[in-house]
Amino acid sequence: MINLEAIWQTPVNALPFKYFVAENLFQSSDLEALDEDFPRLEQPGTFPLQEVDYGPAFARLLEQVRSRDFIYLIGKKLQINLTQKPLLVSVRGHSRLSDGRIHTDSKSRVVSCALYLNKDWHATNGRLRMLRNSSSYSRAYTEVTPDAGTLVALKRSDRSWHGHLPYEGPRRCLLLNWMWSRPKREIERIRHRVSSRVKRAVV
Repeated sequence: MINLEAIWQTPVNALPFKYFVAENLFQSSDLEALDEDFPRLEQPGTFPLQEVDYGPAFARLLEQVRSRDFIYLIGKKLQINLTQKPLLVSVRGHSRLSDGRIHTDSKSRVVSCALYLNKDWHATNGRLRMLRNSSSYSRAYTEVTPDAGTLVALKRSDRSWHGHLPYEGPRRCLLLNWMWSRPKREIERIRHRVSSRVKRAVV
């Protein structure tokens, strides 16, 4: 489903932190199936897979991102062995205005990936920016349109600043986070699960 060769051919940016942006990773037929089978999420926030329903095409995607070939490839690109690192997979379907604040990701994470699944993105806001510092969205190394089939992967560091301008509305992405340890993964998984249930309870 995912074009692994396209990822392999994508150059990696080394400064100020390691990241890459791979585009057009799916055939059109796969994009249509994924759009249909993506979890129906209207609430903002990050949802663990155990809390959502999805169709067979999305299940096939999950199988591939958990495969040894995919994990090895992401690690090889970012020059870190991920095959023994625990993977946390979650999903987002809707953005609120408070999302996208500049951050570097938690120190419990080794590598973070976002695989976007939005059809025909036209909004100016909501585009991920790789940034020079924690205080300004304007000095961006790269701006990423969250179009379907675009993958962003970064190696977490104290300088891996990223974020996006405030946007409210549908914004679909599959999130892949390789963690330093299984206990840290379970802590984050529990936090997402509790948060997702609270959000649904107040709707």
